[in-house]
Amino acid sequence: MKNIGNSFILAVMAVALLLASCTGRSDNPAESRGTGAGSLAFSLVFEKPNISGNQAQTPNKQIPPSSRTAIIPNSLTGDVCTDYGLSTITGRVLNAANVLIATGGPWLCSAHQGTFSNIPVGSGYTVVFEADVAGTIAWRGQTTNQSIANGQTTTLPPIVMAYIGSDAVDPLVASVTPPDAATNIPVDSEVAATFSEDMLPLTIDTVTFTLIQTQGSAKVAGSVSYDVATRTATFTPSDKLAYFTGYTATVVGGAAGVKDKAAKSMQSNNTWTFTTMAMPATVQLGGAIQKNGSVALNNAESMSAVVSTLAGSAGVTGSTDGTGAAAQFNNPGGITTDGKNLYVADYLNHTIRQVAITTGVVTTLAGSAGVSGSTNGTGPAALFYGPCGITTDGTNLYVVDTFNHAIRQIVIATGVVTTIAGSAGTSGSLDATGTSAQFYMPFGITTDGVNLYVADSYNNTIRQVAITTGLVTTLAGGAGVTGSSDATGTDARFNNPYGITTDGVNLYVADTYNHTIRQVVMATRVVTTLAGSAAGGQGSTDATGVLARFNFPYNITTDGMNLYVSDNSNYTIRKVVRGTGAVTTLAGSAGAPGATDGIGTAARFNNPWGITTDGMNLFVADESTSIIREIRQLGLIPDTGQTTSYTSTFGEDHDYLINPPSYTNNGNGTVTDKVTGLMWQQSDDDISRTWDEAGTYCADLTLAGYTDWRLPDVKGLMDLISCDDSPAINGTYFLGVLGSSDYWSSTAYANNSSQAWVVEFYDGVVNYSNKPNHSYVRCVR
Repeated sequence: MKNIGNSFILAVMAVALLLASCTGRSDNPAESRGTGAGSLAFSLVFEKPNISGNQAQTPNKQIPPSSRTAIIPNSLTGDVCTDYGLSTITGRVLNAANVLIATGGPWLCSAHQGTFSNIPVGSGYTVVFEADVAGTIAWRGQTTNQSIANGQTTTLPPIVMAYIGSDAVDPLVASVTPPDAATNIPVDSEVAATFSEDMLPLTIDTVTFTLIQTQGSAKVAGSVSYDVATRTATFTPSDKLAYFTGYTATVVGGAAGVKDKAAKSMQSNNTWTFTTMAMPATVQLGGAIQKNGSVALNNAESMSAVVSTLAGSAGVTGSTDGTGAAAQFNNPGGITTDGKNLYVADYLNHTIRQVAITTGVVTTLAGSAGVSGSTNGTGPAALFYGPCGITTDGTNLYVVDTFNHAIRQIVIATGVVTTIAGSAGTSGSLDATGTSAQFYMPFGITTDGVNLYVADSYNNTIRQVAITTGLVTTLAGGAGVTGSSDATGTDARFNNPYGITTDGVNLYVADTYNHTIRQVVMATRVVTTLAGSAAGGQGSTDATGVLARFNFPYNITTDGMNLYVSDNSNYTIRKVVRGTGAVTTLAGSAGAPGATDGIGTAARFNNPWGITTDGMNLFVADESTSIIREIRQLGLIPDTGQTTSYTSTFGEDHDYLINPPSYTNNGNGTVTDKVTGLMWQQSDDDISRTWDEAGTYCADLTLAGYTDWRLPDVKGLMDLISCDDSPAINGTYFLGVLGSSDYWSSTAYANNSSQAWVVEFYDGVVNYSNKPNHSYVRCVR
């Protein structure tokens, strides 16, 4: 213990205790006394700075940081507070976890004592007192392992206030995570900033630490925490970030920004950027297995889809579990997949069925055939009432239990069923949490793994349900109001939307009674019409955007590039190119119901309802025939370019023209590949870039009104190679630097992460290059 020598202690503890007991008031007028709290009576001993020469004769000014603590027996006037301009004392109490639980003061420094009131009952507390010079903390003292008893005042031993110097340095952000300009950042990452000194936690929140999408400035929802031990603030997004998207993080400086413990601000904002990773080759998203957008599920523009029956027998209803045609369904509705099994909302059986994709074996996972209800339970003990929609995150199933007006969860591994939102038998549109929320005949559901998105059909709205909390909010549409207006959020209008899916950035809605496909930007809630026309009415026309026609589209799924729609009353499956809104008929024939297996328009459907994909094939719940259909693509054998036959045997590669190149010049600086559905930047900007710069350039590009451009992967870039042209690319459609220059792909070289694949279009060579090298860029979406 330090020898305080002739340092003075002005402690009149009895007076302080008497005042506290007589007045019943804290020295801090902002505090209020409550149950389960106590007080601390304190006295302070001030050390003087060890100042030599003339500095000791200059009271009432900030003391240089170089002057450190030592007890000096004499003072200029006999009072440190007066000599060195200490005006007030403040206090704070931290628990054993170093979390702030109480603050006190200000007390007059000249009193050297006070009573710290309204401290929660507890033990292991650290009590810190600080004195400031003109608002800058210069003296600090503390005591540890203190306890507070309810309704009692504990007297502390004298606390030595040590000189710590004035805070002459502004706080800075010392390091950030992810690093500035970083690329390929995982979409589940947190964002962090580490400071140069201790910060005031109360100044670090979602106002002073923000994250936005660089393109469009959409704000990312999340929470902010501050770790005192590491001086690190962390922004945790509420949802996963979007794939291959640029983000800007900002720690706010200035008077309204973050502050250090001496209440000093950073002089200016600290801002940094990063770009997230491209979508993996496959990902569980939207209740389907999606690809990364480099290859469409069905590449051929012609009717090349082979339709077969996976399970059930056409026209035979029932509930029998079995294999293939031996199994029975009763008007199956929604369908989803985890890549291994299909899960079917068997509408009139009030059950959830499982279908093994490879074998066609059908089992009942939950519910009891022919028995409706709302009971939560396991397997057949659980009851449903007309379930219409279903989705999965790979671990759980989420079911819109339509006639119960509820959202149910099923654990795939156990069959345990619970209700996460809505209340059975109670319809409405109330936004609330769990069973307090209300739905009205919800039909469709999808998920991004964090939230559920529900097509709340009779409310004409799109709802969001947080999986972990059950909190329900309305994203778009007006409850009880029908219409077709494109707008933002609740100003937009829908008309009995049945189906919904997501690519992680947008929602796509089958707006059934408007006969349209709508797009909802998740970050901004902006609603637009992608294809079909409410004003134009129903029909079956294949065309682009508002010129296309649908006839009560029931459900929708995506493989990450194209949308696939069960066009219920046309008895067809339609494909919509996500980037352009171009609509074609993939299978079935408009106006011709049936159950015939076949290729393209030769196949027949009868009121197809649910639709999903495992990333290779489509699966359809064909409602009125009570069967599950599979749609496989032709043309899986890659075209080698061989055109000469060396035998007389038919069936060699030269006998087939699979996926011939076919482009459309959109007249706006873009070219659409009609085989893959990809939209390309028609001409590069004649600027070579490093690999990192190339990714950023595409992510930031705005062209033809689109902002979702990306650096193509090597397979997508190779699709542009044309061996019949020199340079080896179709010069009629693609302009710019086409000679011996390399073009970057987003695909890293597997054997060396510092390299990435490039395509040289002079002679169609594919090679790899060091990422710091400079190559040209042609973006894609």
